Amino acid sequence: MTDVGAAGKGYLVDLVSRTLTEEGIDRFLVDASGDMRHRGAEAVRVGLEHPGFPAE
Repeated sequence: MTDVGAAGKGYLVDLVSRTLTEEGIDRFLVDASGDMRHRGAEAVRVGLEHPGFPAE
């Protein structure tokens, strides 16, 4: 089985990031439900859920 949606989300993140950059926006975070791109000087902390223990 092929997950075409995953490729589409990644491509969407690329398109949005390129548009923001072309518009002169130099700090952003694009999040497409796990596919992410960050641009900026400051670090971004991302929390992940443990797949076996989603409540923790």
